[in-house]
Amino acid sequence: MFEEEIKDELGHASFLTDIIIDLGGEPTTTPKEFEKPGTIKEMLDMKYDELYDGVPDKRKN
Repeated sequence: MFEEEIKDELGHASFLTDIIIDLGGEPTTTPKEFEKPGTIKEMLDMKYDELYDGVPDKRKN
């Protein structure tokens, strides 16, 4: 049932691996370590900081 889907997904993984290598990276299946937030506010603040790195902070605490 999923044989065709598996082939398709493996093709995507192979394509992404090639792109990562072309850009000078090393493909891995191990996620990068990061500080895990303890609350929803901390999670949203972390995401905000990632998205707006270098942009003046307009949030009110």
